[in-house]
Amino acid sequence: MEANYTLHYGSISDINVIQFDFDTYDELIEFVKELINNVRNDIVYLMVGTMPEDDCTFEEIIVSQDANYIKTLLQCDLSYASDCNRIHLHEYESYQAAYEVALMMRENNVLCYDR
Repeated sequence: MEANYTLHYGSISDINVIQFDFDTYDELIEFVKELINNVRNDIVYLMVGTMPEDDCTFEEIIVSQDANYIKTLLQCDLSYASDCNRIHLHEYESYQAAYEVALMMRENNVLCYDR
């Protein structure tokens, strides 16, 4: 049986991205809440969802060092859940590192770079 929701989690302390599968969006939310429960001010989070039919179509990319904001977004924005069945949550040491990844994710968009 295929999972309905998948979290791809990249911890700041591990170079490997780990995949977690969930049957419901609520299970995913509870897992993320527990995962980033210990709020640290020295981590920048990058969160993005992908569409079920296309792993390369990223929805809005969120970059924040506020773990509570990430949890609130996942909890409150149910339209995000209905559109995206795969959530990518990665931790970075700086905004620069997170934004470099975000920029790479948008390279196929015509607005990615100055014209």
